[in-house]
Amino acid sequence: INAAKGVIPDDEIATMKAEARVVRDLSYYHLIDLFGKGPWVTESSPTNVTPPTLSREELYDSVVNDLVNVIPSIRPASEQVYGRVSREGARALLAKMYLNAEVYTGTPAWDKCAAQCTEITKTINNLAPDYRYLFCATNDKYVGNGEIIWGIPQDEHSIQTFGGTTYLAVGAYNGSCKDILKQLGVSDGSGWGGPRIRPELSKAFESGDKRRLIYEGSFQEDLTDIGAWTEDGCGYMCIKWVYTPETDYTNESGDYTNNTGLSSADFPLFRLADIYLMLSECYANGVATVDGVKYFNLVRERAGLDPVSTVTKDGILKERMCELYWEGHRRSDLIRFGKYTGSDYNWQWKGGTQAGSGIESYRNVYPIPYQFVPTLGQNTGY
Repeated sequence: INAAKGVIPDDEIATMKAEARVVRDLSYYHLIDLFGKGPWVTESSPTNVTPPTLSREELYDSVVNDLVNVIPSIRPASEQVYGRVSREGARALLAKMYLNAEVYTGTPAWDKCAAQCTEITKTINNLAPDYRYLFCATNDKYVGNGEIIWGIPQDEHSIQTFGGTTYLAVGAYNGSCKDILKQLGVSDGSGWGGPRIRPELSKAFESGDKRRLIYEGSFQEDLTDIGAWTEDGCGYMCIKWVYTPETDYTNESGDYTNNTGLSSADFPLFRLADIYLMLSECYANGVATVDGVKYFNLVRERAGLDPVSTVTKDGILKERMCELYWEGHRRSDLIRFGKYTGSDYNWQWKGGTQAGSGIESYRNVYPIPYQFVPTLGQNTGY
């Protein structure tokens, strides 16, 4: 009930229900990607009845069908309210399903992925002017009808969590690095000394790449001690997520000092640079109707890098790492490119050894949590 306007109109209720379906489909996308199989529940499912367990392919078909049917009912980004999913956001989710179709079902869908990405670029087609601004306290200006097609709102005062971008910011900071903490907008004593950057990411950036938001300080690049939390042997510190606003990003004024550690940076679930690289990947996989080189170079241009004349699958995977690190895409990317399991592509501490070693193919999906095994069964290998 709206106190000023009375009962919520029926058309608004219908729109909200459609958006709820997309959010549900997002959860199923995560279930498909992480665990493979799972229960299928909709608003029509009976209560107090164990839902059916669907295979990965069955879940994929169900989610894709639901998204295709619901997308026309979602408001376009130009008309949508901040924090709610737009039509372009729903298309981005559908595009992700198609992007990974071969992993999920055994049958690729590159043409369908390209079609959804192309639809998005008809209405959202401008990257943020500076890569850094997408991860600062005022990045909400790019959410919805900007580069961040679907953002998860977070605010240090009203939408608080010790997870989300808070964990990606203060969780990654080391409180002893006082020379950099002021620039990041946090108090001198802040920092949980948690996640670190693996050397493979640090070394992947070309000279002059503006996306390399990494603090070296007195840290060691190699992870000689994966259990270390101090400067010795635990990798460089990520400073991609900051507490300062776009207008004073490096805190020259000294006005920005966050004493709580709670972040105001929204999390970019899907953004336009990712869509551009997805189009490049579709092109590299035979979709000739898109200019994959153009989209690839648009991402590189913003990073301050020279354009390329051709794109390769290995080049796309590397570019995705440099563009999208710490945004939750790397595992799925490595699996799609056939480099997550096995030993053809290693990174430090893969397989439990510092140099990296092969892991079994069944680890492309996670084990079913213990409490759900009686109804779902366990994934092979666990």
